[in-house]
Amino acid sequence: MATFSRCTVFIRVTPGNVIMMDAENRRFALLLEDFMAGRISARDREELERLAGTDPRRKALYEACVTPLPQSRDESLSAFERHWQLIENPIPPIRTPWIRWKVAAVAAVVLMAVGIVGYQWFQDSAPKRYFTELGQRRQFKLPDGTTVWLNGGSSLTLGKDYNKGHRHIIFRGEGLFDIKADPTRPFQIDAGGAAVSVLGTVFNLRAYEEEGRVETTLISGKVALTLASDPENRIMLDPGKKVVIHKDRLLAGGGRLDINPPAQSTLSGEEVAIFSDMKVDENEQVANDVLWTSNKLVFDGDQLDVVASKLTKWYGVDVQLTADVNPALKFSGIFEDLPLDSVLQTLAYTGSIRFKRDGDVIVITN
Repeated sequence: MATFSRCTVFIRVTPGNVIMMDAENRRFALLLEDFMAGRISARDREELERLAGTDPRRKALYEACVTPLPQSRDESLSAFERHWQLIENPIPPIRTPWIRWKVAAVAAVVLMAVGIVGYQWFQDSAPKRYFTELGQRRQFKLPDGTTVWLNGGSSLTLGKDYNKGHRHIIFRGEGLFDIKADPTRPFQIDAGGAAVSVLGTVFNLRAYEEEGRVETTLISGKVALTLASDPENRIMLDPGKKVVIHKDRLLAGGGRLDINPPAQSTLSGEEVAIFSDMKVDENEQVANDVLWTSNKLVFDGDQLDVVASKLTKWYGVDVQLTADVNPALKFSGIFEDLPLDSVLQTLAYTGSIRFKRDGDVIVITN
């Protein structure tokens, strides 16, 4: 936390992203704080400028702080958003609706500068993580040119030296991947219970840790999946196909990826991996499984426990099932820009369930 004048700026960090500054950088940070607070002496101002002039990263931060402030709140927020897009920072913008626009402008300048310096200092050493909060849906561009849409409550962590010797990531949540083709370096995903290896491919992957399954829908290209319970065999998925892997039926074990899988899967046992054709929305002419990127909440024959999980991720609420409700009840429907209560009422119209809402807690009963 750094305090500047009339505003307090909170910067979220993750393990491995903590800035370890030497004595000179710490001195620079203290002087910069005094400068932003308007209490710096002439002598300290000279020292601040000297320190800024001896390091390009400190200079970028100092210049950002002395740049004239935007003249309006909209200009301030616009500059702030452009900055985050430029550096592809995974930290979502900080919302400060309770302060006046001038204070927001100061915060924007400081955050922009801190973001630039932090990004330059740690882009080569710290694992880079992209994530969304519950209720968020965002698009990211990875360093290799791959585009990823992340659904609510998702995270994607790049392996060390990503886009240098490899393209390995750890993924939890739901994402639509448009993989940049690179025959020499397959795009490899640790999805928990299953590993995915692809080249130039478009596919949707749903792999939340708290859900009992991993779903992959292949739009185009080629995907090879390896199950933790059967690392010697691979599942080949053809375009227009979907596979649902039941994690609770997998045995603990390590996974292995093969960029040259056999033409046909040698894995048997539909009780673990269930295959089906990709369902396409007639109006949109796109797969149902990717309609969430168009802000459409889709239940496609989903069991009630999956419906509850989707509502949690979509609306940022806590959806609970009582012990007497049947989690295997199935629901289908497409909801676009509807409030949570409207969706719950529609589900209740089936006569199979009831719900009670208390703030952000929804309890579904039989």
